[in-house]
Amino acid sequence: MSFEQLSAFTVSDDHERQEQVWDNLPQWDRQAHRIRSNLVTGEVASTDRRVKLIGGLDVYGAAGGAVRRDLFDEECGGYVLDVALLDRLVSEKLEEVSAPYREQGWKWLETAFQRPDWIFNIPHLS
Repeated sequence: MSFEQLSAFTVSDDHERQEQVWDNLPQWDRQAHRIRSNLVTGEVASTDRRVKLIGGLDVYGAAGGAVRRDLFDEECGGYVLDVALLDRLVSEKLEEVSAPYREQGWKWLETAFQRPDWIFNIPHLS
């Protein structure tokens, strides 16, 4: 086992889960990023755009959210454990950003976590 593989296992302290991930990955695909992603299912990485939008893990933590830190992440990143709280903070941030436009009297304004699919169906004007 390489150092990168070992360091990937540090995102979880559940030894049974670690063994399960190791045993379920094919020998040819036991890369560190695959190990890490299998161990943190249901969690959101600090690099996710929603985390960045609210101001990072510090803002999320200040709101009472639990963070799982990655011991070997050079950027001191981690994972958001309470996705519902993250979504609430994102919604609040989007409303905060849209408030000045509502105050200007805009009749229609919609905020969303990601670009809606229908926007790709608008024909381009030539």
